[in-house]
Amino acid sequence: MKLKVWAGIAISFFFIWLAFRKVDYAELGSVFSRADYRYILPAAAITLFQFFLRAARWGHLVEPIKKVKIASLFSATSIGFMGNNILPARIGEFLRSYAIAKKEDISISASFATIIVERILDTFTLVLFMLYLLYALSLPPEYSDLESTIRKVGGVSALLFFAALTMLFYFKKHKDIFKKILDKIIVPFSQSIAGKVADLVDAFASGLSVVSAGKHLLPISLYSLCVWVLSAVPISLVLLSFGYSYPFAVSVFILVIIAIAVAIPSSPGYIGTFHYACATALGLFNIPEEEALSVAITLHAINFFPITLVGLFYLWKDKLSLPGAGKLEEPL
Repeated sequence: MKLKVWAGIAISFFFIWLAFRKVDYAELGSVFSRADYRYILPAAAITLFQFFLRAARWGHLVEPIKKVKIASLFSATSIGFMGNNILPARIGEFLRSYAIAKKEDISISASFATIIVERILDTFTLVLFMLYLLYALSLPPEYSDLESTIRKVGGVSALLFFAALTMLFYFKKHKDIFKKILDKIIVPFSQSIAGKVADLVDAFASGLSVVSAGKHLLPISLYSLCVWVLSAVPISLVLLSFGYSYPFAVSVFILVIIAIAVAIPSSPGYIGTFHYACATALGLFNIPEEEALSVAITLHAINFFPITLVGLFYLWKDKLSLPGAGKLEEPL
């Protein structure tokens, strides 16, 4: 765990260096002083609201285990995303499982399995956005070669993901085959871990069955689409605050680039990877470096501070504590 934490911090420092190495700090300050901050509050409010929608979507995934009130779901969701922002190794995902399990008396393994399914849904929606960009995005003429490369990579990524999705549905129908394979691999090393893995496989398969159920499929799909569309809207608003007006496809493109970048291991809060990816994507539209970085810093603050403060409030309200949270491991 310590090696993973330090590697993430090193990666963040590297991307911070990349993002800031050529910046004129006087110009950076000037850009912030010229910004129109009337757009920032609605951008922050929309960002916070999409976490509420995430909680509502999670309720459909958890429902086969237990019907949970939206207040509990939003509380645990806020705590989890706060954990990702201030704790190492993305421990927030496990903290979210722990928070809902303690509050609603749900198995940690089962709740964690629903979060894995949620991540699959996010990836699926992200792939749909990439397919949308293949037709809607137009980079400046000088980046025509890059645009062609992006289209090819997007198409290949979509094919690979749909292949993986097919495998997941095969897994759902034939989970016993996977359990036997994992059993043969793990049992020689640890009988107890093999049993826990088998339980997690069962919980994960149960989560997948919710996605395929007609009762839940439509609301889950709509929530996923709304979550990601609303995630792109604040990008448009922040661009407006710095004097830039672009088609919505540009905001979607920046969102996709950021989403890919923050998947890279980094320090808590995706510091560095977020900033460099956002500023680099904006640079493709000929936005000056200091202005692009100003947008990146503002967007990161909007994504970081509101949900972190809300998560800390619920952590206090639900009488949970962070000292023990840092010791949480994946609930095998």
